[in-house]
Amino acid sequence: MKIAISIASLLLSIYAGITSYLVAHMGALYQIPQLEGDGGGGIVVAILCFAAGTLIFFRVWPAFATYCIAAVAALFVGLSFQDGMVDIWSAVISLFAVSTGVVMWREHWHSGRTSSGSGGKKSHEGKRILRVIRLSKVSR
Repeated sequence: MKIAISIASLLLSIYAGITSYLVAHMGALYQIPQLEGDGGGGIVVAILCFAAGTLIFFRVWPAFATYCIAAVAALFVGLSFQDGMVDIWSAVISLFAVSTGVVMWREHWHSGRTSSGSGGKKSHEGKRILRVIRLSKVSR
């Protein structure tokens, strides 16, 4: 799932970066400050999305935080400059954040950690109890 999220994130960041650069370029060429700002904000969102897509392979928590920051930034840029496409990017990046949250939850769940009283360390109590039960059945 990490690979799929990362590939989709990288594709979105490439598309968003290229289109935002073109919008900013046209704004600078024709001296339209609103297009310059919209393009610059889109480039920032693309960089954040690219960073989160690469961070997911190293640490999931910073990737999740970066996706959340990118979604809020995209929403701000889209609302500020009345750009509906950037609002759609914000929704897609929010889906990336939710997916990354699911990855965090699955990694936590499958690592054997318990939330009550173990201090974040792996609990081997269940394995020990099963071993005792097996030994008691064998000795009968």
